[in-house]
Amino acid sequence: MPVVATASFADVPAGGFLAAVEFWRAVTGDNPGEPTGRHGEFQPLQPVDADPWCYLQRTERPAGTGGASVEHVHNAWTVLRDPVGLTYCITDRAPGS
Repeated sequence: MPVVATASFADVPAGGFLAAVEFWRAVTGDNPGEPTGRHGEFQPLQPVDADPWCYLQRTERPAGTGGASVEHVHNAWTVLRDPVGLTYCITDRAPGS
């Protein structure tokens, strides 16, 4: 079955929201679009030629792992598993390195 649409949402504590927007802008190469949501809490990153797929949600909750567990730790990245079983990687390396 082909994937028709993909979207990513990340909850970000309000105190680190602007830094997170800048981080994900650098990672994706997309610029911030117009905030959405009842309180403007969703910040899409807007690709030049496509619909937004990455959204950051400003929250009043403290930072956390979102329920993810560590699967593997490598030299340059860590593999996490989210609560529904999907895996993803995080790294502290600069984009493009």
